[in-house]
Amino acid sequence: FEFSELLNEGGYVFFTMMSRKNYFAKFSSEVGRNGLEKVVFPSSHRFSGKTPEVRFIESFNHLKSFFCNFECLTVGTYDVSFNEEDSAEHFIFIGRKR
Repeated sequence: FEFSELLNEGGYVFFTMMSRKNYFAKFSSEVGRNGLEKVVFPSSHRFSGKTPEVRFIESFNHLKSFFCNFECLTVGTYDVSFNEEDSAEHFIFIGRKR
């Protein structure tokens, strides 16, 4: 886990991860062996031609287990949707190196 190696002992981390509720998940086409999902947008979408790979987070427990190398200080969510139909929800993890 690279962050753990780069961070001084007791150092803090702030991570945001896309929630499964994020509208990107609607365009998930396949899951790779590394657990990342390839996101393919339709030609009419503003991100057409881009194919990001995303690890979607399902729940707070999933988030905490994903970052289990760090002491969890708090978790949360935020959603910066610009319309009522599509969620842009992300999970937040704030932690400290053990």
